[in-house]
Amino acid sequence: MAIALSLFLEQYKKQKEKYKELEEKDKDLEEEISIKSSDLVELVPGSSVKLHRATLEKIRVTSLNSTTLARNLARELFTDEELATHSLYGAR
Repeated sequence: MAIALSLFLEQYKKQKEKYKELEEKDKDLEEEISIKSSDLVELVPGSSVKLHRATLEKIRVTSLNSTTLARNLARELFTDEELATHSLYGAR
């Protein structure tokens, strides 16, 4: 039993180290993307509504259809409270 426990702890430590390395790599990649894509993009010319290029690209890639795209854009542009207390047509 002691051998099994020591093997488990050894594997746990290795996985924990691997996780930390991946977490650091992820953070580095996010910083790199942020630096490369820090410029703002205007959604519609003349609207003054701007998003970071990386954010807009993330929304575009993760949205499978136009409904999801609109929902993801709304979540980025408005707070949860604004979304909960307002409707598209101004009924709430």
